[in-house]
Amino acid sequence: MLKRERGFTMVEVVVALVVLSIMGAAVVAVYNSNVSALVRAGKTTVELYSIQADIETALGQDPDTWDGGKMEDSFLLISFPHLHEPLKIHGWVLTEQVESNGYKEVVTVFIPQGSGGARP
Repeated sequence: MLKRERGFTMVEVVVALVVLSIMGAAVVAVYNSNVSALVRAGKTTVELYSIQADIETALGQDPDTWDGGKMEDSFLLISFPHLHEPLKIHGWVLTEQVESNGYKEVVTVFIPQGSGGARP
């Protein structure tokens, strides 16, 4: 008598390959969208740092001629574990709204008050 061999039929193999292909396509799609979002975020960050550097350079060279953004008196608190009270640094906060990659972004720069006490 012939022994009956057990194994997968061709239909089962094809169904398994289709299921694996669909799962693989989903994983690749998620991976690609995450990589695209990461690249976009990196470009936005580089662009915003460039804008911030331009603002700081302009203020450092001649702050009296600054005509962009909104500047207001403020202070910065820095806490240290061994100090009971935080350090309070007086200065100005400059906020400017810019457009980056089609989105409106806000760039904020803190300018510490100089020893002369004059506003930039």
